[in-house]
Amino acid sequence: MTRLILLLALLLPMPGITATARAAADAPPTLELQRDGQIVRLTPALLLARPDLARITIPNDVAYKRAMDYRALPLRNLLRDNGFTAEGTFNFLALDGFAVPIDAARVFNEASNSPQPWLAVEEPSAPWPALSPDGSSAGPFYLVWRAGKDAPDTTAPPEHWPFQIAVIEQTIPPEQRYPQILPDLTLPKHHPAWEGFALYKTHCIACHKINGGGDAVLGPDLNLPHNPTEYFTAAFLKKLIRNPAQVRKWNGMKMPGFDAQTLSDEELDALLAYLNAMVKQRQP
Repeated sequence: MTRLILLLALLLPMPGITATARAAADAPPTLELQRDGQIVRLTPALLLARPDLARITIPNDVAYKRAMDYRALPLRNLLRDNGFTAEGTFNFLALDGFAVPIDAARVFNEASNSPQPWLAVEEPSAPWPALSPDGSSAGPFYLVWRAGKDAPDTTAPPEHWPFQIAVIEQTIPPEQRYPQILPDLTLPKHHPAWEGFALYKTHCIACHKINGGGDAVLGPDLNLPHNPTEYFTAAFLKKLIRNPAQVRKWNGMKMPGFDAQTLSDEELDALLAYLNAMVKQRQP
């Protein structure tokens, strides 16, 4: 919407566009930090002026599929400085509707064998490469992960690299906020649906709700009005998850494929077990 207002302000300077609207359109982007009903708004200029800002290299950047250099700061520092703690969940909400919850314990984990989260900040004078036909990049705020010094080959899941971040909020875990995403609580804990539920939270919840539960608006609900296990065979549903373009193509397709390194065959079976179990948990 900001881009649209700006475009109108530049190309169609009509009397109906007020000075307030023009000021809003010209305002720099902001990152909102939210907790306990409080909001802190930070601009790129404020973040780029922090003393803990550093130049870092990400060898295998998830968004750009190549090595990238960024000006970034340790996310933990920023959160601590604003009163956040290693409790509950951090929701990262992006401009396009992507919404990924990440355990606060993971964000605050300082172990040398764990990947470390950094907030990359796009410099207005040196924008990052475009990611889409409209020219937008991963900026202005992008969560990237550096490998721990004792585990150089370990990184965070691709879904934990949200870009175009607008809001970071501290909240309770998604299953507490949205209990309708849980499998039947009478299922034994060794049932594969529980492993599948954990995988759904890691790989799917950023784009897909279940029974209306979740914050994402990018992809369709996976149980309403129907579950994909009801209109795909297991074989074709696995193909869709591995490589969506093998099954169907559509304009604006954003769903990534999940290779065996990201989601093993056994994990894929568990994810389907969760989806199958949720058919019986449908809540109109």
